[in-house]
Amino acid sequence: GLSPNHLALHPSGKYLVVANRFSAYLSVVDTSVDREIQRIPTPYYATEIAFSASGERAWITNRWLDSVLVYDVTERPAGGLELSLRLVPSSRYRDRLRGMAGIPVGTNPRGIVVDEASGRAFVANMPDLTISVIDLRAEREIDVDSDSSTRDRGAPSGI
Repeated sequence: GLSPNHLALHPSGKYLVVANRFSAYLSVVDTSVDREIQRIPTPYYATEIAFSASGERAWITNRWLDSVLVYDVTERPAGGLELSLRLVPSSRYRDRLRGMAGIPVGTNPRGIVVDEASGRAFVANMPDLTISVIDLRAEREIDVDSDSSTRDRGAPSGI
Protein backbone atom coordinates (compact mmCIF):
# COMPACT_ATOMS: atom_id res chain seq x y z
CA GLY A 1 0.00 0.00 0.00
CA LEU A 2 0.89 3.67 -0.01
CA SER A 3 3.06 4.80 2.90
CA PRO A 4 3.37 1.57 4.89
CA ASN A 5 3.55 3.06 8.34
CA HIS A 6 3.63 0.27 10.88
CA LEU A 7 3.59 -3.50 11.03
CA ALA A 8 2.60 -6.01 13.68
CA LEU A 9 3.07 -9.75 13.77
CA HIS A 10 -0.11 -11.65 14.60
CA PRO A 11 0.53 -13.79 17.71
CA SER A 12 0.12 -16.97 15.65
CA GLY A 13 3.29 -15.96 13.81
CA LYS A 14 1.61 -16.76 10.50
CA TYR A 15 0.68 -13.23 9.44
CA LEU A 16 2.32 -9.83 9.38
CA VAL A 17 -0.21 -7.00 9.23
CA VAL A 18 0.86 -3.67 7.72
CA ALA A 19 -0.93 -0.35 8.23
CA ASN A 20 -0.80 1.60 4.97
CA ARG A 21 -1.37 5.18 6.03
CA PHE A 22 -2.43 6.53 2.60
CA SER A 23 -4.35 3.46 1.44
CA ALA A 24 -7.76 2.47 2.76
CA TYR A 25 -6.65 -1.03 3.72
CA LEU A 26 -4.32 -3.13 5.84
CA SER A 27 -2.01 -5.55 4.06
CA VAL A 28 -1.79 -9.09 5.41
CA VAL A 29 1.47 -10.85 4.58
CA ASP A 30 1.71 -14.64 4.85
CA THR A 31 5.04 -15.18 6.63
CA SER A 32 5.51 -18.65 5.14
CA VAL A 33 5.74 -17.26 1.59
CA ASP A 34 6.56 -13.58 2.35
CA ARG A 35 3.89 -12.07 0.14
CA GLU A 36 0.69 -10.08 0.54
CA ILE A 37 -2.29 -12.41 0.54
CA GLN A 38 -5.05 -10.10 1.66
CA ARG A 39 -6.20 -6.48 1.89
CA ILE A 40 -8.55 -5.59 4.72
CA PRO A 41 -10.55 -2.34 4.36
CA THR A 42 -9.93 0.35 6.96
CA PRO A 43 -10.23 4.15 6.89
CA TYR A 44 -7.33 6.18 5.52
CA TYR A 45 -4.59 7.15 7.99
CA ALA A 46 -4.37 3.87 9.88
CA THR A 47 -1.09 4.38 11.73
CA GLU A 48 -0.27 1.62 14.24
CA ILE A 49 -1.54 -1.82 15.21
CA ALA A 50 -1.50 -3.76 18.47
CA PHE A 51 -2.78 -7.32 18.94
CA SER A 52 -3.98 -9.01 22.12
CA ALA A 53 -1.79 -11.87 23.31
CA SER A 54 -4.39 -14.36 22.05
CA GLY A 55 -4.59 -12.63 18.65
CA GLU A 56 -8.38 -12.36 18.98
CA ARG A 57 -8.44 -8.55 19.22
CA ALA A 58 -6.65 -5.74 17.40
CA TRP A 59 -6.46 -2.03 18.12
CA ILE A 60 -5.56 0.32 15.27
CA THR A 61 -4.86 4.02 15.72
CA ASN A 62 -6.34 6.31 13.07
CA ARG A 63 -5.14 9.89 12.51
CA TRP A 64 -8.09 10.92 10.34
CA LEU A 65 -10.72 9.91 12.89
CA ASP A 66 -8.63 10.81 16.00
CA SER A 67 -9.59 7.45 17.39
CA VAL A 68 -8.61 3.85 18.05
CA LEU A 69 -10.52 1.30 15.99
CA VAL A 70 -11.20 -1.99 17.79
CA TYR A 71 -11.47 -5.24 15.84
CA ASP A 72 -12.34 -8.83 16.70
CA VAL A 73 -9.87 -11.07 14.86
CA THR A 74 -10.19 -14.67 13.69
CA GLU A 75 -8.02 -16.78 11.44
CA ARG A 76 -9.80 -17.81 8.24
CA PRO A 77 -9.83 -21.57 7.49
CA ALA A 78 -8.54 -20.90 3.95
CA GLY A 79 -5.77 -18.64 5.28
CA GLY A 80 -5.58 -15.00 6.23
CA LEU A 81 -7.38 -13.03 8.89
CA GLU A 82 -10.95 -11.87 9.37
CA LEU A 83 -11.26 -8.51 11.14
CA SER A 84 -14.69 -7.44 12.39
CA LEU A 85 -15.03 -3.88 13.62
CA ARG A 86 -16.49 -3.43 17.08
CA LEU A 87 -18.85 -0.46 17.29
CA VAL A 88 -17.73 0.92 20.63
CA PRO A 89 -20.27 2.83 22.73
CA SER A 90 -17.96 5.81 23.34
CA SER A 91 -17.44 6.58 19.64
CA ARG A 92 -18.06 10.13 18.52
CA TYR A 93 -16.74 9.84 14.97
CA ARG A 94 -17.84 7.62 12.16
CA ASP A 95 -16.30 7.05 8.78
CA ARG A 96 -19.37 7.87 6.71
CA LEU A 97 -18.14 5.75 3.83
CA ARG A 98 -17.79 2.53 5.78
CA GLY A 99 -19.73 3.07 9.01
CA MET A 100 -16.59 2.60 11.10
CA ALA A 101 -16.32 4.03 14.57
CA GLY A 102 -13.66 3.99 17.25
CA ILE A 103 -12.62 5.11 20.72
CA PRO A 104 -12.04 8.88 20.59
CA VAL A 105 -8.59 9.98 21.76
CA GLY A 106 -6.36 13.04 21.27
CA THR A 107 -5.27 14.65 18.01
CA ASN A 108 -3.50 12.46 15.45
CA PRO A 109 -3.00 9.30 17.52
CA ARG A 110 0.01 7.28 16.54
CA GLY A 111 1.72 4.81 18.86
CA ILE A 112 -0.30 2.31 20.88
CA VAL A 113 0.79 -0.09 23.61
CA VAL A 114 -1.64 -2.58 25.14
CA ASP A 115 -1.21 -3.83 28.70
CA GLU A 116 -3.76 -6.61 29.09
CA ALA A 117 -2.73 -7.29 32.70
CA SER A 118 -3.94 -3.83 33.75
CA GLY A 119 -6.74 -3.70 31.19
CA ARG A 120 -5.31 -0.51 29.72
CA ALA A 121 -3.98 0.75 26.41
CA PHE A 122 -1.78 3.82 26.06
CA VAL A 123 -1.92 5.98 22.94
CA ALA A 124 0.59 8.67 21.95
CA ASN A 125 -1.20 11.63 20.37
CA MET A 126 0.64 14.03 18.09
CA PRO A 127 1.01 17.01 17.73
CA ASP A 128 -0.56 17.81 21.12
CA LEU A 129 1.99 15.56 22.90
CA THR A 130 -0.53 13.79 25.10
CA ILE A 131 -0.96 10.19 26.16
CA SER A 132 -4.50 8.81 26.23
CA VAL A 133 -5.27 6.01 28.67
CA ILE A 134 -7.96 3.61 27.43
CA ASP A 135 -9.92 1.19 29.60
CA LEU A 136 -9.98 -1.91 27.39
CA ARG A 137 -13.05 -3.42 29.07
CA ALA A 138 -15.17 -0.26 28.85
CA GLU A 139 -13.63 0.62 25.45
CA ARG A 140 -13.28 4.30 26.29
CA GLU A 141 -10.65 6.88 27.12
CA ILE A 142 -10.42 7.31 30.89
CA ASP A 143 -7.53 9.75 31.28
CA VAL A 144 -5.14 12.00 29.37
CA ASP A 145 -1.65 13.07 30.41
CA SER A 146 -1.55 16.55 28.94
CA ASP A 147 1.39 18.03 30.83
CA SER A 148 4.22 17.51 28.36
CA SER A 149 6.37 20.03 30.24
CA THR A 150 6.99 17.72 33.19
CA ARG A 151 10.21 15.79 33.25
CA ASP A 152 9.40 13.52 36.16
CA ARG A 153 8.24 9.94 35.86
CA GLY A 154 4.68 10.88 36.74
CA ALA A 155 1.83 9.23 34.92
CA PRO A 156 -1.84 9.82 34.20
CA SER A 157 -4.13 8.72 37.03
CA GLY A 158 -5.48 5.91 34.85
CA ILE A 159 -2.23 4.00 35.24
